Amino acid sequence: MKILVVDDDTLIRKWMTLLLEQSAKTLEILQAENGADALSLVQENPDLDLIITDIKMPLMNGLELCECVKRLYPSVCIVILSSYDDFSYVKQALRLGATDYILKAEMNAEDIANALQKAQQFKIQHTLSNMPSQGSQLMDKSLLLQEFLAQPNASTQTFLFSLDPQLSPQNLSIFLLKLSFPSSAGISDILQMISLTLNEQGLHAVCLAYTREIIVVFCNNLQQYSHSYDSSSYFGSLSAGIERQAGCRVAAWTAMYIRQATQLQDNLNKALDSLHFKQYYSLNVVDSAQLSDSEPKQFLSMKLLKDISDALSHQQFQEACDALTQYIEESHQLFCAPKEIEKYFTVVGYRLIAACPSVESDTTVFDRLDRLLSACLHLPTKEEFTQAAAAFISYFLKLAVSNRKKLSPSVLSCLQYIDAHYMEKLSLDQLAAHVFLNRTYLSELFKREMGISFNDFLNRQRIIHACEYIQTSHYSMAKIAEMTGFSDQNYFTKIFKKITGQTPRQYKNNQTAGQPQA
Repeated sequence: MKILVVDDDTLIRKWMTLLLEQSAKTLEILQAENGADALSLVQENPDLDLIITDIKMPLMNGLELCECVKRLYPSVCIVILSSYDDFSYVKQALRLGATDYILKAEMNAEDIANALQKAQQFKIQHTLSNMPSQGSQLMDKSLLLQEFLAQPNASTQTFLFSLDPQLSPQNLSIFLLKLSFPSSAGISDILQMISLTLNEQGLHAVCLAYTREIIVVFCNNLQQYSHSYDSSSYFGSLSAGIERQAGCRVAAWTAMYIRQATQLQDNLNKALDSLHFKQYYSLNVVDSAQLSDSEPKQFLSMKLLKDISDALSHQQFQEACDALTQYIEESHQLFCAPKEIEKYFTVVGYRLIAACPSVESDTTVFDRLDRLLSACLHLPTKEEFTQAAAAFISYFLKLAVSNRKKLSPSVLSCLQYIDAHYMEKLSLDQLAAHVFLNRTYLSELFKREMGISFNDFLNRQRIIHACEYIQTSHYSMAKIAEMTGFSDQNYFTKIFKKITGQTPRQYKNNQTAGQPQA
């Protein structure tokens, strides 16, 4: 950073220079004893970053200097040195374009550090205002990252070259920041600000948005500067800059150093999981043991599925909800991966919906439960997830208990059989044979006790499980139709729309809309 100190008092100039040198090591400091000499130096050094100037000086005062510099070199930041009786001049200087002022009598190292920081912010903001197209160019590169992560065995060198021909797979450092919106600035402006800040420090960096909230920074030069920059402290100050200038907080961040190009894709995915993990559990550092898929974590999910199956087979809704609540608490205590918690919660959630007595006869009940379940997905913290999960469980339990039916052993056995065989070609004749009843009698008994015909009930159960697969898997719609017992995809779409009011594709798009977007 290049700085010009202007004051007709030699001692003030020397004191100011000393404070500047104490605040930062990489400064080039020029001096002038009046405004006229200062203006000549500005013309000789148009790349000046900051002018710290007194007001009352011979030949040309600080106000005249400020007016001339701002007219000729608007990118230069100006800070005024003021005495207590100069405040009317200070207000005039601020109107002319000065960024801030420092009281001479109280001047200290902290004031100088703040002045340097404001000068850097001013330069970034001025550059942003004159670079209207760069933000969209940076945003376009996010598509390259998403394509790279989605393609198995994608070429790292091709990907990096597409981002920036100067990026190399060797000595590559990568940083990920999770932003907490809302922000007073757009994501394009934030990307530009980070890129300019890093470039100001001599680091060749490429910044892009993985989603609207996650920023990824690729940097080749960090190892070269490792003797002067610690990654945690450096990006801590960068986070503070984002909060000051963009008005949004960095909720979590992580960093890694790539030694081999072949590791990039795998490590990026791990870093994204680590970033979510940190924010979800409010951790600054993640222990590798916390991320491991330990035996207790695996046992927890298996126990949940068994407990839910046992409880629902006997319409024990309270016990099922207690098992789900206990799973959430214990999975958080074991630091289970948020994606795993969400996956098993979703699977169990749809099993609860399928077992809810009100769902068979009232489509609005399914819609309400489905919305509450969807609201539990993609939440950033465990507190938000726990609160949303409790709302779903509470509403389900209220409906299930108040509408619990006294079912005959035959119908209860039918429900258990349907739950185990809904994905197969299932007929009323098979069901009647299973419970040793006449087909016509079973049809009447089932509708009387359940309030819905066997075929309508079977279709509804299949569609509820289809919703589960849409939420938790990447199967095609044709595959999901097959897995839920529909031999014809067109018929699957027709029944899906009849029950949910949407086609399977519309339902999937609506669920995806709730996720963070790039």
